[in-house]
Amino acid sequence: MSDRIVIGHHSIQVTRRGDYLIRYGERELTRCPTEDEARSFVAQDQAAIVQHHVEMDESKAPQDAFDQTIPDLNTRQIQWQTWRNWFYNAMTHEARNLARHQRHVANLNSGTHSYTTAEKRLTDRQTEHSNAEQFYYGPVTKCDSRIKAARRDQDSQALTTALNDAALLIIQMSHYFGSIAQPESLEALNNFMTPS
Repeated sequence: MSDRIVIGHHSIQVTRRGDYLIRYGERELTRCPTEDEARSFVAQDQAAIVQHHVEMDESKAPQDAFDQTIPDLNTRQIQWQTWRNWFYNAMTHEARNLARHQRHVANLNSGTHSYTTAEKRLTDRQTEHSNAEQFYYGPVTKCDSRIKAARRDQDSQALTTALNDAALLIIQMSHYFGSIAQPESLEALNNFMTPS
């Protein structure tokens, strides 16, 4: 026998002590005193892995069947997640810009025209950012929770309603942070909404 036997992702290697080291990929699983016991262990482990995959597929089957009942579910949910993530990232980016702007205003002479203009612009941007945060941590996160709960509970009516509400929230999100590139045009939303 050679020093190493490869069976799928498993390998059996003879050690200096003469026992058989069994690995799965790089992970060491066990040692066996004989080659036959090592091969038997690998066969049992492979059967257990196959059984695990079968059980995982069976447990996903009801969720997959439910997902098929909602028209364009994956497209609609991905679109929602894309916009939600964009909005959060834009909010974070704007917070960093506001901190920079605040430092800039602090360095200006308080009696000058440029100070007044910069301070007014900063105040307007802070107000917009505050409104965006309230919007994100209010309606956006609530809608996201409703989508997840409806999908988990396999409630097609609640999921359809939540996804339609998400489409309306996307339209509202698009009105914030105009200087930051948006994920896609709003024309794509025409196919996003379905009647509830």
